[in-house]
Amino acid sequence: MRSTMHQRLFLAMGLLTLFGCQISKSQEQYEPSMKEVYFTVTPETHTVLEGKPVTLRCEAKPDDIIRYSWRIDGQPLAPSPRRYPKDGNLIISRVNRLLDSGSFVCTATHLVTGITIESSPAKLDIQCK
Repeated sequence: MRSTMHQRLFLAMGLLTLFGCQISKSQEQYEPSMKEVYFTVTPETHTVLEGKPVTLRCEAKPDDIIRYSWRIDGQPLAPSPRRYPKDGNLIISRVNRLLDSGSFVCTATHLVTGITIESSPAKLDIQCK
């Protein structure tokens, strides 16, 4: 059976709605829905001297209902006085070559829907003093 243009339009509208988009009446624009979670800032790889501070930034929208967590090499990152989360970012006050070498990933979870997204990994290139 061949689908008509009208049927294809409804199918496209349904798929866009399924993936968190709202379609305007003109069909020319869409806006993210409140259920959609997306990064506005993701962590980047840094070159840092051992013993110096560094901040790995992470921000997601909608920002008022997001819980952040961090992993290093796939393992949950336990907060410590030296390495702790703050407003989605990860603060490392004194970079340690042994403890901070690895891939850091930020996870953002929408507190209402439970939808979770992960950033691309970021590494620290730790230089000797």
